Amino acid sequence: MLRLTLTILLCAVVGVARAAVPDLYAGFVPVSGTGEAERQQAMPSALIHVLQKLSGIRELPATEELDRVLGEASRMAVAFYYEDRQRLMPDGSSLEETFMVANFLPDAVNRALRELGLPRWRTERPPITFWLVIDDGGARRLMPDEYAYARDAMGWVADQRGFPLQWPDVPADQEPPVNLQLLWGGFTDQLPQPAGMSGGQVIVTARRSGPFWRLRWVYDNGIESVNWGGEGVDLTVALADGLHRLTDIVAERDSIRSVSDGAWTQRIMIRGLDGPEAYIQCLNYLQALSVVEGLSVATAAPGQVGFALSLNAEPRYLREIIIRDKVLEPGAEQDVYLLSR
Repeated sequence: MLRLTLTILLCAVVGVARAAVPDLYAGFVPVSGTGEAERQQAMPSALIHVLQKLSGIRELPATEELDRVLGEASRMAVAFYYEDRQRLMPDGSSLEETFMVANFLPDAVNRALRELGLPRWRTERPPITFWLVIDDGGARRLMPDEYAYARDAMGWVADQRGFPLQWPDVPADQEPPVNLQLLWGGFTDQLPQPAGMSGGQVIVTARRSGPFWRLRWVYDNGIESVNWGGEGVDLTVALADGLHRLTDIVAERDSIRSVSDGAWTQRIMIRGLDGPEAYIQCLNYLQALSVVEGLSVATAAPGQVGFALSLNAEPRYLREIIIRDKVLEPGAEQDVYLLSR
């Protein structure tokens, strides 16, 4: 009965896990109209957008195989619609554009990724917290309101790349939870830790020097720290360039190479599952891993479940990802893990 219950629960949770990231299989492109001709013309570009988000590659290499896949874009689409989107401009106005949003069949897109030999960026992407400090010649300030357009531009780039970012919740009438001097110095160890699973934190400092904005980026995910600089006349362009670079770093780290042939099966035991919420957390996590193609319950006992995982890469990749994420902790025995608390 316990095994049957877990199997039923597994089916329900797998559905939830797939629905948690539908935007990764939705491509959006600007269109000049909503007619049939415009839709047919935009559909391949929408599929390219989906392939970019799932692979983490900003510019896909032009190949005959890619042309063949794009020729099947309309057949791979399961739905489309149009929406108007607004972007804030530096002068306080807003730019409105019409976009076509196309949803594609996940299995078909995953197959295309393998055929094209593209990497697969994991679908579960913990958000990265951004701290933006601006010095425009006056006092250094944390995300001042008059630069809301810059935040909007970063959100736009993040949406395009399938990159989850979040901003610290600091009310305008309250002091930041960390000293601005420490933020300006890039001291990430002083930042408050966000609740839940986190992809790390980034401090971006932007200082106006004459006609130029000079930026410094410090990214820390708790395991490694990377920093680099940038500059530009346009603040939004400079921020977009830096965010693209950060996305490239994270995507490369959290990707595996797709394989068109070969498959692996791995059995693991998860312990410390002391209730329904723990089961759901564990199942959602495993199902969202890019290396996992499918899973089933092999064994079940109070507080523990054995899973049979179908992998699209060697089992060592699975172990490396699990160790890095720290959602599951390696146990004393081989292929045994404990749910972290």
